[in-house]
Amino acid sequence: MSSLSLRGILESGKLVGPNYDDWYRNMRIVLMHEKLIDIIDKPTVTAPVEPTDVEATKTYEKYLEQRLTTKCIMLASMSSNLQRQHEDMNPSEIIEHLKKMGSDLHEMLNLLIDYENQFTSEKKKETVMVVGKTFKKKGKGKFNPKRKPFGPTGGVTKLKHKKVNVNQVDVECFYCKEKGHWKRNCKKYLDSLKKQGKILMKNVFMISLTVTDPTI
Repeated sequence: MSSLSLRGILESGKLVGPNYDDWYRNMRIVLMHEKLIDIIDKPTVTAPVEPTDVEATKTYEKYLEQRLTTKCIMLASMSSNLQRQHEDMNPSEIIEHLKKMGSDLHEMLNLLIDYENQFTSEKKKETVMVVGKTFKKKGKGKFNPKRKPFGPTGGVTKLKHKKVNVNQVDVECFYCKEKGHWKRNCKKYLDSLKKQGKILMKNVFMISLTVTDPTI
C-alpha cells in the first residue's frame, strides 16, 4: 500500500518535459523506497563471463528484474510521447537522455529570456531616441529656423525720405537776389549758363581750327 501511495506521486506529476526537475526528484524518492535507486546510480551490471557460475547468474538475473521494474515505473510516469521515445532504453540511458533534454529546455528558456531582455532594451533605446527627437523639434530654443528674419536679407536698406514741399514765396535767389525761386530755377542764371556754354564751344572750335590750319 505504501508503494502504491508513493507511486501515486508520479501518477499525479507525470513527466511532460518542462517539469523534469520535479519529476526526477519524486522518481528518486520512489526508487529509494523500493530499494531500486542503485539501478540508476550505479554502473550497469554486465552478464557473467562464465555461464556455469550459478551465483553470478542469479545476481545478474535479479539485476535484470530490478532494472525492468525501474524502467516500467519510469515509463509509467511519463507522457505517451516520452514513453515512445524511451521504450527501447534502459533506466540509465533514459536518465541521461532526459538530462540532456532538460538541459536543452533550460538553454532554450535562457535564450528566450536573453532575447526578450535584449528586445526590451532595444525598444527602450528606440523610444528614448524618438522622444528625444520629438522634444528637440517641439522645444523652445534660441534658434528657430522657421522664425522670420527681422530685416531684409539683401543687406542694409536705405531709409526713404519723404518729399517735403517748401513754400518758395519768401525764398531769395542767390544769383539775381529776387524772391520767389531758387538759384537753380533762376531764368537769368540758366540763360547765363547757356551763353557761357556757347562761348566755350566757340573757343574750343577756334582752337581746333588753329591746330589744323596755322594761317588762321
